[in-house]
Amino acid sequence: MDYTLIKLLHLLCFVYWLGADIGVFYASRFVCNPALGMESRLTAARIMGWIDMFPRYSLVLILPLGLTLAVRGGWWPQGGLVIAFAWLGALVWLVLVWLIGRQPASPLLPVLRQVDYAIRVLVIIGMLSLGAAGLAGVGPLQTTWLAAKAALFGGLVACGLAVRMLGAPFRPAFARLQQEGSTPEIEALLQGAMRRAKRAVVAIWVLLLAAAWLAIAQPA
Repeated sequence: MDYTLIKLLHLLCFVYWLGADIGVFYASRFVCNPALGMESRLTAARIMGWIDMFPRYSLVLILPLGLTLAVRGGWWPQGGLVIAFAWLGALVWLVLVWLIGRQPASPLLPVLRQVDYAIRVLVIIGMLSLGAAGLAGVGPLQTTWLAAKAALFGGLVACGLAVRMLGAPFRPAFARLQQEGSTPEIEALLQGAMRRAKRAVVAIWVLLLAAAWLAIAQPA
């Protein structure tokens, strides 16, 4: 694949990740607004769920694209075999993410989510270790900015898991909202979940911008 095309796709993953993430955050304000009618809040929730798939896909794809750029640019000493394994793993992960998003009522959903969670933990450990080793002058990433970018990616995935955990009460509270209607208790659960997750969401935006700056500036 052409190097320029790979770079463009890598850039588009950043754009769709950050832009769609901001869109999801904005839509959540309408979902949690008790002054709106139920139909309006359901519409906002459907919009939020659809847009939220773009950051999920981008997170998966940006990693093999970045690794391909690193190998093609001469910043990673290993060659085609590493790229092949990275893309194979990413495609399997991408299908898993797609299944989770498309099969909300499937009895396999809890298992799929557990597998996805395990993959994310492994990615966090792997990228943080890879980045830390590179910054210490060992391992395959001997370029400081690229090692720092790898560590930032591990932090991004960790922040994503933090959003899930901190915002976990949101889904059951919204299900109760649809069944029982608006009550002070349910509204408090919705608002509380979004408030707790907000810091992790903002951290994702900051880390994404920091990673983008490293890629552009490539400081020594």
